[in-house]
Amino acid sequence: MTSADRGTAAERSAQPVRGRPRSEAVEQAIVEGTMKLLEEGVPLGELSIERIARTAGVGKAAIYRRWKGKEELFVDVLRTVEPDDPELPGTSMRDDLVALLEWQRDADWPAAPRRSCAPRTPR
Repeated sequence: MTSADRGTAAERSAQPVRGRPRSEAVEQAIVEGTMKLLEEGVPLGELSIERIARTAGVGKAAIYRRWKGKEELFVDVLRTVEPDDPELPGTSMRDDLVALLEWQRDADWPAAPRRSCAPRTPR
């Protein structure tokens, strides 16, 4: 079973569990703390659960209760920043493609630098 099969931490926590309910605020603080470190330019290899916990203001146990490790946490962080898939009309392939292209055009994605196909010539 892959981490995608298990769903996000919120989906996993929707299953009945014993004990005190988990705080959504703590989970949000962990995700935001991870994003803050990444935005500051901290490489993935240098991110530790301890550093993420310190930034989020939580204990390491709070992270390990929700995720098995950094990899699963990173997957959930990416899912939170990834835009939702557009609604497709389903009437025809053309209509679906038009809807996808309009969604991409209207999305707040950073513009990719345009590159020329022409070979570079030394000056």
